Amino acid sequence: MERQLIPHLSEQHCVAHREDLGLNDAWKNIPLMKEIETLLRTVYTIFCRSSVKKAKFEELAKPADADVIAFRPLHEVRWLSRHFAVNALVKNYDVFLQYCQEKVEEDNDPVHRYCLEKLSKPELHVAIGILNDVLAELAELTKILQRSVLSTVEVFQFAKAKIKKLRSQYLGENKHFLEETSILISSFKVPVNTTSLIKFIQQVCDHMDSRFPDDELKDWSVFEKDCFRTTANQEEYSFGHEQMKSLATRYCLLLQKDEDILKSDLCKQYSEFKILINEKLKCGSLTTFSDILAFTQQQDHLNKLFLIMDICGTFQASSADCERWFSLMNSIKTKSRNRLEVEHLDHLMRIKLFLNSGKTSLYSVPGALQFISYQIKINDAIVDCDMGSYYVIIEASIKDVYCKISGNATGIVLSGISLPLLCTVNICAGRNLALKQSVSSSSFASGVLSEMGGVDGEIPKAFDPNTCFLAGAADSEYKTHFRIVFNVPVLIDCFVLYNRPDSVDYKKMVNFTLYTYDDKMTSLMTYQEGNNPPEGLAVYYIYNSRRELPLKQAKLEKVSDNNNAIQFCEIEAYGDCAVGIYGLDCTNMCDTCPKNLCDTFTGECHQCKDGSWGDKCEK
Repeated sequence: MERQLIPHLSEQHCVAHREDLGLNDAWKNIPLMKEIETLLRTVYTIFCRSSVKKAKFEELAKPADADVIAFRPLHEVRWLSRHFAVNALVKNYDVFLQYCQEKVEEDNDPVHRYCLEKLSKPELHVAIGILNDVLAELAELTKILQRSVLSTVEVFQFAKAKIKKLRSQYLGENKHFLEETSILISSFKVPVNTTSLIKFIQQVCDHMDSRFPDDELKDWSVFEKDCFRTTANQEEYSFGHEQMKSLATRYCLLLQKDEDILKSDLCKQYSEFKILINEKLKCGSLTTFSDILAFTQQQDHLNKLFLIMDICGTFQASSADCERWFSLMNSIKTKSRNRLEVEHLDHLMRIKLFLNSGKTSLYSVPGALQFISYQIKINDAIVDCDMGSYYVIIEASIKDVYCKISGNATGIVLSGISLPLLCTVNICAGRNLALKQSVSSSSFASGVLSEMGGVDGEIPKAFDPNTCFLAGAADSEYKTHFRIVFNVPVLIDCFVLYNRPDSVDYKKMVNFTLYTYDDKMTSLMTYQEGNNPPEGLAVYYIYNSRRELPLKQAKLEKVSDNNNAIQFCEIEAYGDCAVGIYGLDCTNMCDTCPKNLCDTFTGECHQCKDGSWGDKCEK
């Protein structure tokens, strides 16, 4: 859709996202991987909320002389999270097996019995060991791809080398497992079937190969430093012309240039460019591709070549660079980092805008944003923003406005002489801060492994006990509840509660109550659904009447009438960090900013004290 609306928009997944998407595609197609994922989620759930269980586990680890590594949620840290989760289980495997055995012998707990059964299977034990080795390789590649100084070709060289290494190690006639894994396999008296895990590795390699195709960067090689330093390339006038013509054919429509004219301009400019860059490299004034790109941007006589090189720079985007861009884009566009899944990753992209000469936009009119004003409406009344509201000019064409109001906005009025230049306005109530937070409940029904299904970001088309939540109820008068505990106090504008997917079951959730509390457990808001309507709703939107006060906990409660306990598929809490705090997890302080006021995503100060400067006034 964006491509249709903006023909000159170019997108490209960053390199680390390509790796992660390849891993995701392979992961979801192998039943064994789903089994391992369920086990990992269950193990994390056992320890994430109970300090008593964690202490008992550490007590068992001491005589075993084992290093206890904290169990972590599967998707807590993007790209590296699977390795963290699997590695923790591998390091604690024997101790955790003993712990589950004791818990089963003590009270025959079904969750620990499930873990014991899975952990005792030789195939699963070996699969987790091999998986840990493979994920370690992919995690290493991810860290390499964080480097912002990598050139476009170097990125692909690292990725292709890792793929070939995995193929030669695991997919050849002889499998070369690491020593610890080989010892583990030989410890079992019966042969262990590794077919499913090998199939997973095969699919990982295939998916990554498709995302790092061999011919994608063939033409970009002429921008590598080694090409500039080769004497033969310098002396041959026509060197690089074939690649320039190929790039012109590929991108002339994107740049809205005549193909033949673009070919001629690129060849002419590259012939001088390669000699000029070689001289710059010799004297050391340029060292990286980013340096070359910045230098070219300043040269008017290389303007056509810069357009092509800027696309090349977009292709190489490192994951660290992209993560900053994605945070910024979400802040500007939707501020809703909710339900981060493969489908969402598919739409994460780095965007570069190429402007036509002669076309006017917010980019080409200095200060144009200052001539656009806004007014917030509640019904027909214009309201002012409360204290603590602010705006930040992200760049020449982007303004991020944070306006606190006491009610629910019903409209926005824009005006100003620059209004005809405006492209997009995005309005939102924040991001989903409930996603994968700590949760607890009065109990959960048989078949439900944990409470995490209520905040895992998944909304299935049919009720699934693995991704939804159903409380257990002893009798018809039993009060059931589901509680979210945020990492830190946060400001929440509204809650969104997704009912069971089947309309016939909507009514089972009626008459629920939502409570919110601050960090001292003082009650802030009470919302009663009130059986309105009696047949229930597919989605409940609950606006926080005390949105100006940071809350630490939210609790859903319902009396189990006719054995209809609390049951839903997802609860989301949209809002932002409290004043003075910023970051994805709201854990960083704006302590270098005046009055502790900063952008809740980037930490950039609204203004600096006299004598201080820098994005965070740290200089």
